[in-house]
Amino acid sequence: GMLWVWGDAASTAAEAEAALPLPISPLLRQLCERSPAAGFQRDLPYGYELLGENLLDVSHLPFSHHGVGGLAREAGGSLELRPLPPSPPAPGAARFSAAGLQP
Repeated sequence: GMLWVWGDAASTAAEAEAALPLPISPLLRQLCERSPAAGFQRDLPYGYELLGENLLDVSHLPFSHHGVGGLAREAGGSLELRPLPPSPPAPGAARFSAAGLQP
């Protein structure tokens, strides 16, 4: 799936959105033209706080999206999460530190 977030509530956001086409692959576009039920769009007017919470809190999936894609409330529960080991920075990439940006 693809999630497109337009994070601008300015009065000119609608014009800017209309002028900027979504980056949809030709394969996905063909699939949606052949079978419109294969893709859908939903506009949800809510703030970035709720969006961030929903994207980061995967434990809500079996409860809030019960019956979608095989999700079931009975499968819900606590999730054991652990941080991934740090990966080396890409060559030439900037790093953040307490002192600020470092090359």
